[in-house]
Amino acid sequence: MNGLLVVISSPSGGGKTTVINELIRQLPDSVRLVTSTTRPPRPGEINGVDYHFLTRSEFIYKIVEGDFVEHIQYVEHYYGVDKKLLTTMLEHHPYVFAPIDVRGKNSLAVLPIRQVSIFLEPDSLSMLEENLKRRPGSTTEDIARRLAVAREEITQAATFTYSVINVHGKFDKTVVDVKAILDKIDQTS
Repeated sequence: MNGLLVVISSPSGGGKTTVINELIRQLPDSVRLVTSTTRPPRPGEINGVDYHFLTRSEFIYKIVEGDFVEHIQYVEHYYGVDKKLLTTMLEHHPYVFAPIDVRGKNSLAVLPIRQVSIFLEPDSLSMLEENLKRRPGSTTEDIARRLAVAREEITQAATFTYSVINVHGKFDKTVVDVKAILDKIDQTS
């Protein structure tokens, strides 16, 4: 495996997917690790592109079979990283970007692979709340749960290799900061 696993975490609504999509656009032959989930697709999401959408019983079967290198339950849904998919991607791509939460990052950290973890820290909880309100299908209860989880996740930022402040309205700077981290790693490898 030659690729670098780049774990990018942020609270829900913190911009990790948007940042990862832009990094993939700018960095040739880089890919996003498509994780598995039991949550229903949001409008516009495509199975196999955004997530591998599984039923709860399919997901539990994969847990029992040992198919995941890590899996967690977040709010009421399961999320997991498929072992074979991760290995294949690292063999064929220089950067594999993984949008993983704090607990998932901790599980992946013990794997004997080249990796770095980056936490995108929101400049304010009000930014997160606004982003979550714009998300199709979000309920008031869902937003409140996600904000409660976000407060806890932000306290874990120091456990990441790097932390980048994702300032609302300064998306380009966030991408530049993450690319600078990757350049630094490439120069020392």
